[in-house]
Amino acid sequence: MGLAEAERVRRRLKRKVAMRLLIAEDDRALGLFLTRGLEADGHRVRLACDGGEAVEAFRQDMPDLTILDLNMPVKDGEQVLAEIRAAEESFGDTGR
Repeated sequence: MGLAEAERVRRRLKRKVAMRLLIAEDDRALGLFLTRGLEADGHRVRLACDGGEAVEAFRQDMPDLTILDLNMPVKDGEQVLAEIRAAEESFGDTGR
């Protein structure tokens, strides 16, 4: 995430604007806990339970913020992060 994107996220959080969030977490109980809390705060949340699902969810939704577990099945968090960064570069700055 570049500085401009980080600043946009910070401003949205400060204004309490609903955000599109992706949680990549293979511990289902923890993922659901985070999802419920963030949805209760007005955010739209998608939960991915493995690295492959996380990459696909990111490409489909292009979330404002991704919470990424580093130790997941299928693809680990570092592989997911590399693919997410490549996807962001291919789409360029979305202006969000």
